[in-house]
Amino acid sequence: TVEMINPNGKKVGFTYTLKPDKYDVDFGINFKGFSDRDAEDIAFTSDFKLLSTEKHLPSEQRISTIFFKYEEDSYDYLSIGGDDDDVLEETTQWVAYKQSYFSAILMNKSGFKANPSSKIEIINLGEEDTTYIKQYKSNLDLGISNINNSVELQWYFGPNDYDELAEYENGSEDIVDLGWGLFRWINVYFMRPIFGWLMSIGVGAGIAILLLTIFVKLLLSPVNYKMYKSSAMMKVLRPEIEKITKKFPKKDDAMKKQQETMALYRETGVSPMAGCVPMLIQMPILFAIFRLFPSELSLRQQGFLWAEDLSTYDSIANLGFEIPFYGDHISLFTLLMAATTLLYTH
Repeated sequence: TVEMINPNGKKVGFTYTLKPDKYDVDFGINFKGFSDRDAEDIAFTSDFKLLSTEKHLPSEQRISTIFFKYEEDSYDYLSIGGDDDDVLEETTQWVAYKQSYFSAILMNKSGFKANPSSKIEIINLGEEDTTYIKQYKSNLDLGISNINNSVELQWYFGPNDYDELAEYENGSEDIVDLGWGLFRWINVYFMRPIFGWLMSIGVGAGIAILLLTIFVKLLLSPVNYKMYKSSAMMKVLRPEIEKITKKFPKKDDAMKKQQETMALYRETGVSPMAGCVPMLIQMPILFAIFRLFPSELSLRQQGFLWAEDLSTYDSIANLGFEIPFYGDHISLFTLLMAATTLLYTH
């Protein structure tokens, strides 16, 4: 317990209670010598910078921001692209000061009161500052109605782990960037459980990624087969379609050309849309995986082959200068993926 006293004899006491095997701290605030009128001017104020902890500072800056959740609404957040601020217009359950893999979240079971002075703000520090990610400011109305009552808050200082945050049952797990809408559902209820199970049985992080990728490929193989079959059949029909095009070269014959082309498709049982539908089916799964790995805490600082950290890019050579739209390093994983895709499609 810590107590602060001002020259007028007013006291503010802070009580911190740690829990075993938990990332949160119970944070109690009590007041002595204050009147109920003073309660209107009491607020929690913060102004701090977050240290950069990851390999690539620009990536950290892109995904670090302040999240908050209104009592009667879903979560919201400040812009990640530039300076931003917002006035809390409703009772707020929690405010999360988030960076790539860790967050400081201030929770209030009774809620932070809506107030014109209740404000959260984020300031980008620019490329010159390579030590800190961003500057966070906030002024939160503690919602004190009786100055004799203590304020019971809760700090969470820990990882952006979906399962860990879900235990608080206040929606704070939504700060974990697993995509939005359908992509998020796929990750939460399908991809994450499978990947977590692979990690739990002792499979290394790199092997777990490989096995999950193979599993998804096998799962999508019927869809891919139809897509490749349709593509092959379209290639076979290409000479016939070219003949129809030569037969009706004039714009006035566009309707006849289309009718004869559709008749050809009907006779051969080929649909020009057959290749698009399978792609639409597999796109949500592929986009979900694209969002899963960068947000997966278990990949942080896990090495595999030449990669030192699977949570970020690999680099086999630093160029010493930056190429526009490319970067300043050579990523072997990216080159192998591009080469594999090229061979696979041909």
